[in-house]
Amino acid sequence: MIELRAFYSAAFILLSLKGGECSLQLTPNSAEYERQVNQSLIVTCGDSPITKDMAWKSPTGETIPQRGRVHVERNKKGLALIFEKIERSDKGNYTCNAVVGDEKKRTAFTLSVQMPISFSGTPDRQNATENSNYLVQCTVEGDPAPNVVWLVKNSPPEGPRFRALATGLYIQNVTLNDSGIYQCKAVQMTAVSADLQTKEIHLKVLHKPKWKNVSEAAQNLAYGYLSGVVNLTCEVTADPEPQFVWRRHNQIINPDHHNATLINEPQRSILQLPVHNESTFGEYKCEASNSLGRLERIIMLQKGVKPKPPKRPMVVSVGRETALVQIPMQPAEDAIIGYRIQFVMKQPGIQHTWDAPDYQDFMRELGGPNKYTVINLLENTPYALRVASRNAAGLSDFTDEVSFRTSSSDTSSSLSLKHSNNFLCPLFFTSLVVSRYH
Repeated sequence: MIELRAFYSAAFILLSLKGGECSLQLTPNSAEYERQVNQSLIVTCGDSPITKDMAWKSPTGETIPQRGRVHVERNKKGLALIFEKIERSDKGNYTCNAVVGDEKKRTAFTLSVQMPISFSGTPDRQNATENSNYLVQCTVEGDPAPNVVWLVKNSPPEGPRFRALATGLYIQNVTLNDSGIYQCKAVQMTAVSADLQTKEIHLKVLHKPKWKNVSEAAQNLAYGYLSGVVNLTCEVTADPEPQFVWRRHNQIINPDHHNATLINEPQRSILQLPVHNESTFGEYKCEASNSLGRLERIIMLQKGVKPKPPKRPMVVSVGRETALVQIPMQPAEDAIIGYRIQFVMKQPGIQHTWDAPDYQDFMRELGGPNKYTVINLLENTPYALRVASRNAAGLSDFTDEVSFRTSSSDTSSSLSLKHSNNFLCPLFFTSLVVSRYH
């Protein structure tokens, strides 16, 4: 027998007189109870000196026993029907039968059992493959059965490629744009309540390697010069992560035996070659592959001309964190396409070096004033800078250094010069003579 605790939901069926006759009725006057799976419920059928042969009947008409998960207990107020842990199979009509005086009386209530919404077995992260069909799985359970609504990146899925099924959202011919967050929303309605639950699913689309930049597939020429160092770069997007292989004369390039350096990063591989003699020039093949496919390109490394350094630059204006640098123009035949500005802090009493300087790269402005703004400097700090020009073959030697100090106020120094807004445009080259890996 279990104790009748205060947290149980209870109703008492009492005897009342109506028109001089005794009858059984529910108090409070409710003919229906709604409970969730695993909750408890106690309903008491009222007793009196003239009541006898009282019993509870199940929805199948069987008399409910005095033992078990669902049982009856006699208490001071009558015969209690006790559900210790409600199961889905308990739903239905329950009847209290009794003889009151010389008459048979009965009263009943309906138990509705709700199983809350669950997404049991639904993976939070799922992987689809590009160009295949995929079912975004969402297993929704509940009683009453929930209605399911889908959102894809916070919008309803549109178009014939998407179809909602009982087990998930079917996507036909998956594309890379289909990756993102999917929301499986389940709505459950009963006669007296409503519930909404959402399951977020992160869909990742696996695909074979693709060139990161569309134009990269056409970049088959690279330039280097004798005594310089050249970087040949392959950059792709791929999932799973790609593996890179470099070949020369159909042989895999082994850094230990080919006087080369391989720098492998996520989605990118750089083959760094010192150009000791003209035998370094020629064809190189980059291969990127994963379990879904393979991509390759031939890069022709040609002999170029090392650019000449520009003439001494000038710092024409400074701010708290910036310096405006004017670089003298070079002849058109030098084919200069950009500049690298290196800079180091100067500290009193300590000789600065150029072993590991900071630098910023700039694209050359055709027809512009050739002024470039170095940013992210420290306020009121002395610096030295130097400049190298860049052509298709790589970087020149650096100029002599120029010293300056940033400002300690919000205003620029006395020279107020108009300069280009197109500063700090990053350079992307297949061939680099001086790289950040030095």
